Amino acid sequence: MGYTSFSYYILVMAVIAIYYVLPKKVRWVSLLVGSISFYALLGSSIWQILLFFLSIAVCYGFGL
Repeated sequence: MGYTSFSYYILVMAVIAIYYVLPKKVRWVSLLVGSISFYALLGSSIWQILLFFLSIAVCYGFGL
């Protein structure tokens, strides 16, 4: 999925719609799930997806 594909725009519109439906405290969840979905739909290998999850966990841990 590239930035100019139709499925990308569908994903973005869905994430935006869900973002504004959710309460302000949990809006970050829609952005996180949208980001993970986009990265997973790129057709990356399983190792790249696991590295992405590791990166999320490390950044979250240092953020705390």
